[in-house]
Amino acid sequence: MKILLIQPNIDTCYEYASSLGLRNLFLLARENYDAEYYDASTEPYEYSLKKILKNRYDVIGISCQFTNAIPYCISYAKAIKKHYPSTILIGGGNHATMAPEDLLDNQFDYIVLGEGEITFPHLLRCLDTKKDCRQIKGIAFSQNGEVVKTAPRELIQDMDTLPVICPDSFDDKRIYTFSGIKYLNIETSRGCPHNCSFCTTSIMWGHQYRYKSPERVLLEFKLAQQHHINFIWMVDDDTAINEDRLRDICSLLIKHDARVPWATTINCMSIKRPSTYRLMRESGCIKINICLESGNERILRAYRKPFRLSDAVNAYRQLKKNDILVHNHGIIGLPGETCLETLRTYYYLMRNSDMWHVTILEPRPGNAFWEQWEGKHNILEYMKFGKANITLDYRKFFYYFIYRFFCAIYFLNPFRIYKALFLKPDTLRYNYWIQYFVAYRILRGNFLRVMKTRFGKFFSAKT
Repeated sequence: MKILLIQPNIDTCYEYASSLGLRNLFLLARENYDAEYYDASTEPYEYSLKKILKNRYDVIGISCQFTNAIPYCISYAKAIKKHYPSTILIGGGNHATMAPEDLLDNQFDYIVLGEGEITFPHLLRCLDTKKDCRQIKGIAFSQNGEVVKTAPRELIQDMDTLPVICPDSFDDKRIYTFSGIKYLNIETSRGCPHNCSFCTTSIMWGHQYRYKSPERVLLEFKLAQQHHINFIWMVDDDTAINEDRLRDICSLLIKHDARVPWATTINCMSIKRPSTYRLMRESGCIKINICLESGNERILRAYRKPFRLSDAVNAYRQLKKNDILVHNHGIIGLPGETCLETLRTYYYLMRNSDMWHVTILEPRPGNAFWEQWEGKHNILEYMKFGKANITLDYRKFFYYFIYRFFCAIYFLNPFRIYKALFLKPDTLRYNYWIQYFVAYRILRGNFLRVMKTRFGKFFSAKT
């Protein structure tokens, strides 16, 4: 059985690093089948489509992670089915899990719900042997025009059983050329015990916190070191939930001299011992995301954040004391948010961050704001995601203006421009520079959307 796994074009993103889940599935699939992996995230849609249609595959899996990538995923699906009607199309990822009907109504045959490392190989074996797949746990499919979901798959408890992603397993040359450094994404844990109203992570991965052993994390750092990786981004939602484990990881990296510059995200309340920050720095940590979200206690409660403003400020001070960069995130546009509250969020971000970015609250599939959004299941509306073009509040102009005004202040700062272009080492420079690239992608995406809306149809409507 011939299989292709696709990371689709995404018109806005932080990095051109492929989905770790998709990479895991590829490594598992190639153990028993003729499997190929295609990262189309850096390539134009038309070019990537021609490349996909060049050969016929029995099964094609597409990562349907980000909502703004869904129009591309559907366009791929329609073109594939037109040329190769017998090819089985499988989707997976956050959006696919939360809104499978968007894909099943548009040529996809199956959706892998949630974690796929157990479900996907089961599904492949079932397809290969021509057996009935409808009893497999953790999938969705269409039957008589209705979406059918099977019983949920149990969460993976032993994270050390996941494939080891060796840097030489994938051809990332063009990603390295784009960034100017060799970087690698890894995950050391899954699951979040919190339930933030704007987030879908806890639904995707579950509230149960599961993690790789410190020894397994050390192995991945050693492999990265052997392959001359310059920077590692741990994609965990909160690497410090188990502070003792984080300390053990840092100690092992120091003991075995496996220090590769790394960054991750933590909840500002997770670290209780100040010495942990020092240990993180000694092990190679150069940047931490602490995600302030809002400069207002009232809005933090509405977002169901588990901390107070003082906790975020204290975490920032501890990180700065240990010479670790702080990247903060803010969200504006909560219905009922006042102008003063919006401005206060920017004030806190500027006072308590080395670098920061803001998004306008989006109704992502599965979060607390999805059902009230009038644009849900409208594929063309999904093109607005990730570009600060969706508001749930009636003061649309205010949020558009204030967002772009502060973007200009941030990106025209001469000190920040200097850091993005000339800061040494390159791992630090990259963390400043990537924000300029993302801003460029957002501006370009907005421009193209306006042009296509006024002068032509979206490419997704062509197929």
